[in-house]
Amino acid sequence: FPVTIFNSAGCAQNQKVEMEVNVLFATNSSEIESKYYSELEEVALFLKNYPDTFGVIEGHTDSQGNPKQNQKLSLERAQRIKDYIIEKFGIKPERLKAQGFGSSRPLSSNKTEEGRAENRRVIAIFKGK
Repeated sequence: FPVTIFNSAGCAQNQKVEMEVNVLFATNSSEIESKYYSELEEVALFLKNYPDTFGVIEGHTDSQGNPKQNQKLSLERAQRIKDYIIEKFGIKPERLKAQGFGSSRPLSSNKTEEGRAENRRVIAIFKGK
């Protein structure tokens, strides 16, 4: 999505802008760890600087446990990030969408603890136009 940015000569130029966020979670938890607060603040600043940006926040789980519960937990994780950005920084809700994917999109192997930890995540890409 192009963004109109003015160069040093004052001429408009279209430019695509995007930012990615990646937050990991403890097993069976949707609590945002404080170590991610500064990253989420950077997301909010990006959204404020580019008011035409939007994002889809995707929640994921590892493969441990009940698939229905994992689906619910993945959506809770995405919604928690969305709510945090909206409530803490005043971003309009219609600019963000939360989706849960359960364990259907692993990044790493669910056979190791390290892999499962990487799969318990929320990712989002914010794009501006």
